[in-house]
Parts: sequence; structure tokens; C-alpha cells
Amino acid sequence: VGGPRPPPQVRQYFVESRQDGKVGLLISHMAQALKRSQTGGVMVFCNTVKSCAYVHEMLVKQGIPHASFHGDLPPKARQEQLSRFVEGLEGVLVTTDVMSRGLDIQNVAMV
Repeated sequence: VGGPRPPPQVRQYFVESRQDGKVGLLISHMAQALKRSQTGGVMVFCNTVKSCAYVHEMLVKQGIPHASFHGDLPPKARQEQLSRFVEGLEGVLVTTDVMSRGLDIQNVAMV
């Protein structure tokens, strides 16, 4: 109720799902966002490195190219993955909250 509000161009909505349906729903929403946006990517925040690995596996199975960015990657690999997303070479970035700390990434269509 009393906190910062997003800019008017940002739409927020809540989607409720069962635990076993979360990744399928996520993939469906990501695919829609990627089709709608010619210039923006999709950022997926996970609460643990283990959940990043799980989402990574599901995206690989679906044939969805993506980059991964989390604290278990060496700094050079993190930078390479981030660069691929920022440059538009990968449309999806799967990350932990390490990404939410002070980075400003333009052209993101969906978080």
C-alpha cells in the first residue's frame, strides 16, 4: 500500500499456480512476451542457484535459448552470460537475486 510505485508503462499482475505447474506457466508467459516484444528480453529471478539450474534444464528441454547468471559461476562466465543477454544474443536471462543489486539493464520486456 505505501511503497514505491512502478512507472506507468509497467504492468504488474499476479498469476497463481500450483507448485507443479509453475515452470510450464512461466515458459508460456515467456514465449508470449518474446513474441510480443521485438526489442526486450525476459528476466527470470529464482530464489536459489538450484532453482536456476532447474529452470535452465526446463528451458533446454523446450529448446528456449537463454543465459544464466548466478553466484556459482566464475566472474568471467557471469560477465559473458550477462553480455549475451544485454547485447540481445539471448532473449532470456535466468538469474538469482545477485542480478537485482545495482545493475541497470535496458530493454527488458518481462521480469
